[in-house]
Amino acid sequence: TQFSRQRPIETAVGLASRDTMLVHAKDETVESRAIAPQADGRGQRWAPLGAAMVAMTPFLGVLLGRAEFYFDDHFRFSAPIAGLFAESVRAGHLPLWNPWVQMGTPLVAERGAMIAHPGLFLALVQQPSHAVGTLMILLLGVLAANSTALLQALSVRTMLAMAVGAA
Repeated sequence: TQFSRQRPIETAVGLASRDTMLVHAKDETVESRAIAPQADGRGQRWAPLGAAMVAMTPFLGVLLGRAEFYFDDHFRFSAPIAGLFAESVRAGHLPLWNPWVQMGTPLVAERGAMIAHPGLFLALVQQPSHAVGTLMILLLGVLAANSTALLQALSVRTMLAMAVGAA
């Protein structure tokens, strides 16, 4: 047949740009065709939000105020610092001193205090323990959304990027 008489062409594939692929055979361009870009559908645009929702869903009770985190560090350190922050801001001054450690320490110098984090303002409208739990869950959602967006930018398939981002 006609196909059996043709000798196979050895090809080397090189990417000339992001949208064009050139196929070369013995230094001659045989074919030039455009690579179809991925469709930018709603699913791809909303994937980071979906990953954030999936990551935060197990903690919905904390977000709605029906549950609390009960870990030791949370109640011994994070919740009292959030309460100190809320009391200080309500009194009209910035909390700069932690009176509960030894004879007192600069609060800004404590890296775990999160005193400079804007999310700590949640303690002004919620109970301090609940505010810190809500902040942690919101940060988890931001992490999941940004991980998904990064994976999509690296050309990972949308569903896989969402699964890895939410995990």
